Amino acid sequence: MSATLSAGAAHPATGDDGASTGALAASADPSETGDPAGEPVDSSAPGRSRRALWITLIVVGVLVLVGGGFGAWYLMNRDQPAAQPEVVVAPSPTADLPAVDRTASSAFAANLPATVLQYALASSEDDPEWVAAGALEAYLDVYADSAGEQVTVRSGQWATAEEATAQQAALAEGLTGEVLESGPVSVAGEQTGAVTIVDRGDGTGTAVWSNGTGVFQLTALIADVRNAYAAFPV
Repeated sequence: MSATLSAGAAHPATGDDGASTGALAASADPSETGDPAGEPVDSSAPGRSRRALWITLIVVGVLVLVGGGFGAWYLMNRDQPAAQPEVVVAPSPTADLPAVDRTASSAFAANLPATVLQYALASSEDDPEWVAAGALEAYLDVYADSAGEQVTVRSGQWATAEEATAQQAALAEGLTGEVLESGPVSVAGEQTGAVTIVDRGDGTGTAVWSNGTGVFQLTALIADVRNAYAAFPV
Protein backbone atom coordinates (compact mmCIF):
# COMPACT_ATOMS: atom_id res chain seq x y z
CA MET A 1 0.00 0.00 0.00
CA SER A 2 2.75 2.40 0.87
CA ALA A 3 4.68 1.62 -2.38
CA THR A 4 1.71 2.56 -4.51
CA LEU A 5 1.44 5.99 -2.84
CA SER A 6 5.11 6.78 -3.42
CA ALA A 7 4.87 6.15 -7.14
CA GLY A 8 1.83 8.43 -7.43
CA ALA A 9 3.62 11.28 -5.68
CA ALA A 10 6.50 11.22 -8.23
CA HIS A 11 4.35 12.74 -11.10
CA PRO A 12 2.01 15.73 -11.02
CA ALA A 13 -1.65 15.07 -11.51
CA THR A 14 -2.61 14.98 -15.19
CA GLY A 15 -6.28 15.23 -14.65
CA ASP A 16 -6.12 19.09 -14.52
CA ASP A 17 -4.79 20.02 -18.08
CA GLY A 18 -5.12 23.81 -17.61
CA ALA A 19 -2.92 23.83 -14.54
CA SER A 20 -0.23 21.77 -16.24
CA THR A 21 -0.19 23.91 -19.42
CA GLY A 22 -0.02 27.18 -17.47
CA ALA A 23 2.99 25.92 -15.56
CA LEU A 24 4.86 25.07 -18.79
CA ALA A 25 4.05 28.42 -20.39
CA ALA A 26 5.26 30.31 -17.35
CA SER A 27 8.59 28.54 -17.40
CA ALA A 28 9.24 29.03 -21.20
CA ASP A 29 12.05 31.45 -22.44
CA PRO A 30 10.76 33.88 -25.07
CA SER A 31 14.12 33.75 -26.87
CA GLU A 32 13.70 30.03 -27.32
CA THR A 33 10.18 30.23 -28.72
CA GLY A 34 11.02 32.92 -31.40
CA ASP A 35 8.18 35.22 -30.23
CA PRO A 36 8.91 38.76 -31.55
CA ALA A 37 6.51 40.37 -29.12
CA GLY A 38 9.40 41.79 -27.15
CA GLU A 39 10.87 43.89 -30.09
CA PRO A 40 9.64 47.54 -30.72
CA VAL A 41 7.74 48.17 -33.99
CA ASP A 42 8.27 51.46 -36.01
CA SER A 43 4.82 52.28 -37.34
CA SER A 44 6.03 55.39 -39.27
CA ALA A 45 8.39 53.54 -41.70
CA PRO A 46 5.80 52.97 -44.47
CA GLY A 47 4.82 56.70 -44.41
CA ARG A 48 8.41 57.89 -44.84
CA SER A 49 8.94 55.54 -47.76
CA ARG A 50 5.85 56.87 -49.54
CA ARG A 51 6.94 60.51 -49.04
CA ALA A 52 10.42 59.81 -50.43
CA LEU A 53 8.87 58.13 -53.45
CA TRP A 54 6.60 61.12 -54.13
CA ILE A 55 9.53 63.59 -53.85
CA THR A 56 11.57 61.51 -56.27
CA LEU A 57 8.70 61.38 -58.75
CA ILE A 58 8.18 65.16 -58.53
CA VAL A 59 11.89 65.91 -59.12
CA VAL A 60 12.00 63.54 -62.07
CA GLY A 61 8.85 65.14 -63.51
CA VAL A 62 10.31 68.66 -63.23
CA LEU A 63 13.53 67.57 -64.93
CA VAL A 64 11.57 65.94 -67.73
CA LEU A 65 9.48 69.09 -68.28
CA VAL A 66 12.53 71.39 -68.29
CA GLY A 67 14.45 69.12 -70.62
CA GLY A 68 11.49 68.77 -72.95
CA GLY A 69 10.94 72.53 -73.06
CA PHE A 70 14.59 73.23 -73.86
CA GLY A 71 14.61 70.54 -76.52
CA ALA A 72 11.51 72.02 -78.18
CA TRP A 73 13.00 75.54 -78.08
CA TYR A 74 16.27 74.30 -79.62
CA LEU A 75 14.49 72.45 -82.42
CA MET A 76 12.42 75.51 -83.28
CA ASN A 77 15.34 77.96 -83.26
CA ARG A 78 18.39 76.00 -84.41
CA ASP A 79 17.87 76.78 -88.11
CA GLN A 80 17.03 80.46 -87.68
CA PRO A 81 19.91 82.88 -88.46
CA ALA A 82 21.14 85.17 -85.71
CA ALA A 83 19.61 88.63 -85.77
CA GLN A 84 21.93 91.12 -87.48
CA PRO A 85 22.18 94.70 -86.20
CA GLU A 86 20.64 97.20 -88.55
CA VAL A 87 23.19 99.45 -90.19
CA VAL A 88 21.92 102.94 -90.84
CA VAL A 89 23.89 104.83 -93.48
CA ALA A 90 23.34 108.56 -93.56
CA PRO A 91 23.08 110.06 -97.04
CA SER A 92 26.11 112.02 -98.22
CA PRO A 93 25.60 115.78 -98.13
CA THR A 94 25.20 117.54 -101.46
CA ALA A 95 26.12 121.03 -102.56
CA ASP A 96 23.40 123.66 -102.53
CA LEU A 97 25.51 126.24 -104.38
CA PRO A 98 26.06 126.21 -108.16
CA ALA A 99 29.54 125.22 -109.36
CA VAL A 100 31.52 127.52 -111.64
CA ASP A 101 32.76 126.30 -115.02
CA ARG A 102 36.37 125.22 -115.41
CA THR A 103 38.50 127.00 -118.00
CA ALA A 104 40.83 124.04 -118.49
CA SER A 105 39.65 121.43 -120.99
CA SER A 106 42.28 118.67 -120.90
CA ALA A 107 41.32 115.06 -120.22
CA PHE A 108 42.90 115.30 -116.76
CA ALA A 109 40.99 118.51 -115.91
CA ALA A 110 37.74 117.00 -117.18
CA ASN A 111 38.03 114.26 -114.54
CA LEU A 112 38.23 116.75 -111.68
CA PRO A 113 34.85 117.09 -109.85
CA ALA A 114 32.56 120.11 -109.81
CA THR A 115 31.37 119.30 -106.27
CA VAL A 116 32.79 117.48 -103.23
CA LEU A 117 30.15 116.58 -100.63
CA GLN A 118 28.37 119.86 -99.78
CA TYR A 119 31.11 121.95 -101.39
CA ALA A 120 30.78 123.35 -104.93
CA LEU A 121 33.62 124.56 -107.14
CA ALA A 122 33.97 128.30 -106.50
CA SER A 123 37.20 128.99 -108.43
CA SER A 124 39.82 127.17 -110.50
CA GLU A 125 43.19 128.33 -111.82
CA ASP A 126 46.49 126.95 -113.03
CA ASP A 127 49.06 125.98 -110.36
CA PRO A 128 52.49 127.19 -111.60
CA GLU A 129 54.26 125.99 -108.44
CA TRP A 130 53.40 122.35 -109.13
CA VAL A 131 54.24 122.74 -112.81
CA ALA A 132 57.66 123.99 -111.71
CA ALA A 133 57.94 120.86 -109.53
CA GLY A 134 57.57 118.65 -112.60
CA ALA A 135 53.83 118.35 -113.28
CA LEU A 136 52.70 118.30 -116.90
CA GLU A 137 49.65 120.30 -115.80
CA ALA A 138 48.33 121.38 -112.39
CA TYR A 139 45.36 123.26 -110.95
CA LEU A 140 44.43 125.01 -107.72
CA ASP A 141 40.69 124.61 -107.02
CA VAL A 142 38.63 126.11 -104.20
CA TYR A 143 35.27 124.59 -103.21
CA ALA A 144 32.79 126.35 -100.91
CA ASP A 145 29.49 125.64 -99.15
CA SER A 146 26.60 127.92 -98.18
CA ALA A 147 28.00 128.30 -94.65
CA GLY A 148 31.18 129.88 -96.00
CA GLU A 149 33.49 126.91 -95.28
CA GLN A 150 36.03 125.96 -97.95
CA VAL A 151 37.96 122.97 -99.29
CA THR A 152 41.16 123.65 -101.22
CA VAL A 153 42.48 121.06 -103.69
CA ARG A 154 45.73 121.06 -105.66
CA SER A 155 45.75 118.56 -108.53
CA GLY A 156 48.60 117.69 -110.90
CA GLN A 157 49.53 115.10 -113.49
CA TRP A 158 53.05 113.69 -113.81
CA ALA A 159 54.56 111.86 -116.74
CA THR A 160 54.87 108.51 -114.93
CA ALA A 161 53.39 106.76 -111.90
CA GLU A 162 56.88 106.57 -110.36
CA GLU A 163 57.27 110.35 -110.57
CA ALA A 164 53.81 110.82 -109.05
CA THR A 165 54.68 108.44 -106.20
CA ALA A 166 57.88 110.37 -105.48
CA GLN A 167 56.01 113.70 -105.48
CA GLN A 168 53.38 112.33 -103.07
CA ALA A 169 56.09 111.07 -100.71
CA ALA A 170 57.84 114.47 -100.75
CA LEU A 171 54.60 116.33 -100.03
CA ALA A 172 53.66 113.92 -97.22
CA GLU A 173 57.12 114.34 -95.68
CA GLY A 174 56.59 118.09 -95.57
CA LEU A 175 53.28 117.91 -93.69
CA THR A 176 53.21 118.81 -89.99
CA GLY A 177 50.73 117.52 -87.43
CA GLU A 178 49.38 114.23 -86.18
CA VAL A 179 49.18 111.51 -88.81
CA LEU A 180 45.61 110.17 -88.92
CA GLU A 181 46.03 107.74 -91.80
CA SER A 182 48.83 106.45 -93.99
CA GLY A 183 48.71 103.59 -96.45
CA PRO A 184 48.14 102.44 -100.00
CA VAL A 185 45.53 103.68 -102.45
CA SER A 186 43.75 100.82 -104.20
CA VAL A 187 41.45 100.75 -107.21
CA ALA A 188 39.55 97.53 -107.98
CA GLY A 189 41.79 95.68 -105.52
CA GLU A 190 45.03 96.87 -107.16
CA GLN A 191 47.39 99.32 -105.50
CA THR A 192 47.67 102.50 -107.56
CA GLY A 193 49.25 104.95 -105.12
CA ALA A 194 49.61 106.05 -101.50
CA VAL A 195 47.83 108.41 -99.08
CA THR A 196 48.73 110.33 -95.93
CA ILE A 197 46.19 112.30 -93.87
CA VAL A 198 47.25 114.60 -91.02
CA ASP A 199 45.56 116.76 -88.41
CA ARG A 200 47.27 120.13 -88.79
CA GLY A 201 46.32 121.18 -85.25
CA ASP A 202 44.54 124.36 -86.32
CA GLY A 203 41.09 122.87 -86.92
CA THR A 204 41.95 121.68 -90.40
CA GLY A 205 43.37 118.51 -91.90
CA THR A 206 45.26 117.73 -95.09
CA ALA A 207 45.21 114.61 -97.28
CA VAL A 208 47.97 114.01 -99.81
CA TRP A 209 47.66 111.07 -102.20
CA SER A 210 48.75 109.74 -105.55
CA ASN A 211 46.67 107.68 -107.97
CA GLY A 212 48.45 106.50 -111.07
CA THR A 213 50.12 109.56 -112.58
CA GLY A 214 47.94 112.03 -110.62
CA VAL A 215 48.88 113.74 -107.33
CA PHE A 216 46.38 115.55 -105.10
CA GLN A 217 46.50 117.64 -101.93
CA LEU A 218 43.19 118.41 -100.19
CA THR A 219 42.79 120.67 -97.15
CA ALA A 220 39.47 120.93 -95.27
CA LEU A 221 37.98 121.19 -91.81
CA ILE A 222 39.31 118.35 -89.67
CA ALA A 223 35.74 117.05 -89.36
CA ASP A 224 35.45 116.85 -93.16
CA VAL A 225 38.92 115.98 -94.41
CA ARG A 226 38.56 112.19 -94.41
CA ASN A 227 35.10 112.26 -95.95
CA ALA A 228 36.16 114.79 -98.57
CA TYR A 229 39.15 112.62 -99.51
CA ALA A 230 36.93 109.54 -99.76
CA ALA A 231 34.41 111.44 -101.92
CA PHE A 232 37.02 112.79 -104.34
CA PRO A 233 36.63 110.67 -107.47
CA VAL A 234 40.28 110.59 -108.67
